[in-house]
Amino acid sequence: KNISLNKVDNIKIFNYIMSDKNSDEYISDSFGTENFTLKEKKEGFVKNKSIKLMDLIKNNDINQIDFLKIDIEGSIPKLSKDLTYLWKNKKINFCALSIEKNSFQSYFEIIDTFTRNSIMYEIDPNSEFRKKISKEYLVKKLKKELGLNYQSNRFNSTEVVFEREDFN
Repeated sequence: KNISLNKVDNIKIFNYIMSDKNSDEYISDSFGTENFTLKEKKEGFVKNKSIKLMDLIKNNDINQIDFLKIDIEGSIPKLSKDLTYLWKNKKINFCALSIEKNSFQSYFEIIDTFTRNSIMYEIDPNSEFRKKISKEYLVKKLKKELGLNYQSNRFNSTEVVFEREDFN
């Protein structure tokens, strides 16, 4: 419906779970926006293919990403290796991440890499709110919000857009 409403034709839809492995995973089927994945079969979960971000990009001959938005319910750390590679190699110009649920430490590699050469904005996707932030602010906020352990069924998250400083 969004494709039609926005009159775009360069969009492909894939039914994959984004993960750190190309395999089968199981996704919860009844938690609305709080769905999550498991490696093992469990009642109430549906089997689906998972794919690494780099493989999805390679399989579709994508050389450059203008804007990447990732909101996968605390599973972003599974993409750490691929995201840091893409950012370090200047393959992403803007990246919006919904940082939630998982521990601060699980996001450390991504935060450390993305904050080195970017302009950062904290955003509220449901309003006009957008604030330029520093690495120190982001780290302090995430350490407080996320803590040391995974917190399932949390609605508290931080939405951050990273813009490459050398983009243009």
